[in-house]
Amino acid sequence: MVNEEAALDALRPLGFEPVTLDGLSIAAQARLFAAADVVAGPHGAAFANLVFAAAGTRVVELVPGDYRPAFFPALAQAGGQAYIFLPCAPRPSPQQVSRSHPRDWNMVVDIPTLVRAVQQGE
Repeated sequence: MVNEEAALDALRPLGFEPVTLDGLSIAAQARLFAAADVVAGPHGAAFANLVFAAAGTRVVELVPGDYRPAFFPALAQAGGQAYIFLPCAPRPSPQQVSRSHPRDWNMVVDIPTLVRAVQQGE
């Protein structure tokens, strides 16, 4: 995400902590998702951990452009989580355009929209 640091700066005052799942055991990932009130991040395999999230958890999935994956919304619905799809402005590099699927492109999130999405239902 091109403006990841700015997004994190906006979310930290709301109690958000950035988490990287790489290197964490499955048990540690399960504990993180089970304890989360809100899960927000760019589309990716980490959202498979929604199976561990509690019913009522807000899920904000950021995706580039009009890419609309169906798997994670269905997973969230099955778990009773409140899923929010947040399309972001795609900003692919020339290499990404020629070599990757749009789901893997860089993107820019609209920060006020992100903040509103994570605060929905409070």
